[in-house]
Amino acid sequence: MFVARAGATDSAGFLWRLIWSNNRELGRGGYSAPTFGACREAVLTLRAHYTEAVGRLIVDEATGHWTWRLEADRVVLATRGREYLRERECRASLRTFLEAVPIALVSDHAVAIEPRMVRR
Repeated sequence: MFVARAGATDSAGFLWRLIWSNNRELGRGGYSAPTFGACREAVLTLRAHYTEAVGRLIVDEATGHWTWRLEADRVVLATRGREYLRERECRASLRTFLEAVPIALVSDHAVAIEPRMVRR
């Protein structure tokens, strides 16, 4: 399910997340949107162009942790909200996200979510 998150940490206000049936996040928007309508439009844009988009695996040289992002025309359409210890896990995460995009439901409303505490 695509859910728009109201109350994002930046001033834009809305960020979509793709949630699996077990409530785990598969991916999220590459940028925040100023309105719910713009956020929903970003989801529809992703759906229209995800097959042409390029998935990029990114490793943090300092930690060795992996993450991914999905780009089209130099615009980040989606990114992974967590990091992986192994490249193969990161690659599998991107594959799962891409498989879920065309079958996920799109919510007609935003859900207010409090930001998580930052781990130190």
